[in-house]
Amino acid sequence: MHDIGAITEHERLKADRAAMERGGATAPSTGTPAPDYVRGVHPDTGIEVTFVPGELLPDWAAAALAEGRSVYDYETRLWTILDDGQAAGTTARGGARRAAGQQGR
Repeated sequence: MHDIGAITEHERLKADRAAMERGGATAPSTGTPAPDYVRGVHPDTGIEVTFVPGELLPDWAAAALAEGRSVYDYETRLWTILDDGQAAGTTARGGARRAAGQQGR
């Protein structure tokens, strides 16, 4: 038996989804887990938020990573979601890369 605290939110949702499908129910999407730390500004509140690795991302954050509207800092292992006024490709520490298709772990 697994210690429920030892598995990620995404893993728990995948297990729930599998159980629902075995029972014949239509299961919802399990979402997109954060590939590393992800920082951005919530589009509705304007508050800066940070997601930890494995935490499920809200749609706006997952879309920003998928669309390349973020940079990655290798030193801090942090994705930063860019707002409309920022240019992709660099960070203060350097070593950043665009997110589109480059979320390798």
